Amino acid sequence: MKKTNNWFIGGIAFILIVFCAVFLENFLKVKQNSKISIKKRNYLLKTSPKVISSSNIDQIKFARFLSKKGVVMYGTYKCPYYQSQKELFGNKASKKLNIIECSKDGKNNKFELCSSKNIKGFPSWEINNEIYLGIKTLEELADLTSYSGAIN
Repeated sequence: MKKTNNWFIGGIAFILIVFCAVFLENFLKVKQNSKISIKKRNYLLKTSPKVISSSNIDQIKFARFLSKKGVVMYGTYKCPYYQSQKELFGNKASKKLNIIECSKDGKNNKFELCSSKNIKGFPSWEINNEIYLGIKTLEELADLTSYSGAIN
């Protein structure tokens, strides 16, 4: 009877060891996958929301002019005012602007550049080596850059 008990206990122990090994392997895979998805989610969250307003041809031309002139807009994905500034240009035109992400955890950030420029709020515009703080209307930006084309 002792041999039967030993075989039975040995069989149970073997099954438990296999079960634990399979369970741990699968648990670690799930845990690793959840870390990856958290990283992906954080990566996605650290970008500005999509600009939903549309652009007209004048806004696109104006944004191209600003870029060619070296005008830079500084912002952070966290700032609703920065997002509002981009909405004034619309989706297509805002993509033509020279935009610098200043948030240390933002995607493709230039945090050190923003610090060296002493950027204190968002959005900030750099025009002819001067920093202008706050949302600017397209008319204000046209005046500051001597733009003579249509903007609306």
